[in-house]
Amino acid sequence: MVLRMALLLLALAGLLTGGVPEVRAQAGPVLAVLPSDDALATGQVYTVSLYLTGGVEVNAFDLIVEYDAEVLALNTWEYGDYLSNLTTVIKPVNEPGLFHLVVTQLVTPPVSGDGTLLELTFEGLQPGLSSIRITKADFNGNNDPWLEEGRLLVHTDPSTLPSCVLRGRIDLQGSASSAGVPVRLGYGRAHWLGPYAAITAAGSGDNLTIPGVAPDTYPVYTAMPRYLNLPGSEITLGSNCAPLAPLMLLGGNAVWQVEVDGVLVLDETIDAADLALVEAQYLQSGAGLDGDVNFSGRVDIFDLALVAGNYGRTAGESYHFSKP
Repeated sequence: MVLRMALLLLALAGLLTGGVPEVRAQAGPVLAVLPSDDALATGQVYTVSLYLTGGVEVNAFDLIVEYDAEVLALNTWEYGDYLSNLTTVIKPVNEPGLFHLVVTQLVTPPVSGDGTLLELTFEGLQPGLSSIRITKADFNGNNDPWLEEGRLLVHTDPSTLPSCVLRGRIDLQGSASSAGVPVRLGYGRAHWLGPYAAITAAGSGDNLTIPGVAPDTYPVYTAMPRYLNLPGSEITLGSNCAPLAPLMLLGGNAVWQVEVDGVLVLDETIDAADLALVEAQYLQSGAGLDGDVNFSGRVDIFDLALVAGNYGRTAGESYHFSKP
């Protein structure tokens, strides 16, 4: 008993002196939720791991994991294979939305390298998206891990819902063809099913077909170069999937993507940058010219007319779906 208490006190001392600083450096150990992103139906269970990479002489740890208690419940937890002969230092806390565990090895050498610390089994309670965040990770020894959270999406079991084929037509202003427009329905607001994706086809009549769509309210996105794209305008679909109202994407968005924090995102405004690019490429020909906003193969007066006619327009104010 005396040896056990001495070991526990030593482990606690290591944890208290090895607190996590406010700013972390990514070099060194990494503690990650794996898989980082997955989905399950309501009532189903799913197990994620807390995986440590690059641990240095680990003998004890103090972890807190948080999640959305309305979406998930933590049913069970188990030790991984990284450490052995473990004993809890304080009583584990497993309450809705929070799990706290402090443990140490007993009479066992510290461990370095990679392995699973814990396995957490969650149950899906209701549709929604929950992050799984490691909000505290104190280790003994020379460890200050970079923390990588995960997330679980809980959706309604699609076998319990009807489905239908969504049809519609999307045209490109000023272009001879409306084929090739990428269209995506995001996750449904009620059931969190999706996303669904398709590309418009050539020909007259409906050029958009998305099969197997469950009734719900969805954000709709397009990703067509050189056009103002749908930024997530919502549609509500009943069990019969009434066709989308015809829609025309506005042309003239020559600078159609911009870099934000190192990531390319769709540009949502037709402005001076678009006009400048069309003017700089005026009368040039070729397939890779973004100034050719209508994809005619040549930057010409028609491209200037599209930019001028839609100058100042934004994606958010330009598109609205009527409810089917």
